[in-house]
Amino acid sequence: MHGRYLSFLLHDAEPMTRRIKETFVEATMLKILAVAVVTIAAASYAGHDAIVFGSFLNEQNAVVKRQQVIQSLELDATIEPVQIDRQTWYRVLAYHVSARDLLVKVRLEGFSDSWLLLESSRNAA
Repeated sequence: MHGRYLSFLLHDAEPMTRRIKETFVEATMLKILAVAVVTIAAASYAGHDAIVFGSFLNEQNAVVKRQQVIQSLELDATIEPVQIDRQTWYRVLAYHVSARDLLVKVRLEGFSDSWLLLESSRNAA
């Protein structure tokens, strides 16, 4: 009896082991795909223009503006410090593949003082 039971367990163990391996391979492939997507997305924004929602000498003002942008427009806005004339300005930025199209949208949504920061003029006021 024990031999038949053990044989049954061993017989079931092989397909189970195969399923575990297949699941592991699938999960690994999904992780690799996710990393690739994130890397490609980050690279697609690199070197693109940005919408400037404001430049502030006071970092707290930049934090407030960033929250307004996130809540009103559901955009991933960031604060980037930049040195201009020995002063640190805190820019509230949103990068977008098509920043020009986004600028039209955000101005219509009430952020009329927003402007386009071209990649070639990063260190200008």
